[in-house]
Amino acid sequence: MAAMAALTLLATSALNKHYGGLQAVRDVDFTLGQGEIRAIIGPNGAGKTTLVGNISGRIKPSSGTIAFKGEDITQEIGRAHV
Repeated sequence: MAAMAALTLLATSALNKHYGGLQAVRDVDFTLGQGEIRAIIGPNGAGKTTLVGNISGRIKPSSGTIAFKGEDITQEIGRAHV
């Protein structure tokens, strides 16, 4: 039986978020394939909450891209989805 190609559900590329001179998220490249479980760990102030806010759409990134099922959704950040 041939192996099926894994579907990439979520991906970020060169994702950055800064608040003035503070760089909260720097150059994050991240992929999450179908069926995968990932954890984000790090010390206080490392940018974990900001990264999750970027990915979930609550916080617009300063630069970089976020894709869901291969579709760039970066510009959809902050818009209401009903």
